[in-house]
Amino acid sequence: MRYRGTEIKAAIIVLMIAAILCLHYLTLPEKAYHHAVYRTLFYLPLILGGFWFGLKGVLSVCGAVLILFSPNVI
Repeated sequence: MRYRGTEIKAAIIVLMIAAILCLHYLTLPEKAYHHAVYRTLFYLPLILGGFWFGLKGVLSVCGAVLILFSPNVI
């Protein structure tokens, strides 16, 4: 039963990252204020990853966001 809770927590983090990335990619580039707010929202899955999975969770979330968000930066 312990693994079920871990899977749910990981799914919540993945869905949060996916939702924030969708907001970024679907918002027009001219709306810089919105993009600044969306970038700040990336702290939420990062903090949850740290609370729920420790250092390994933080590094995993950070790496995933870095890879998935880098096309938007370029």
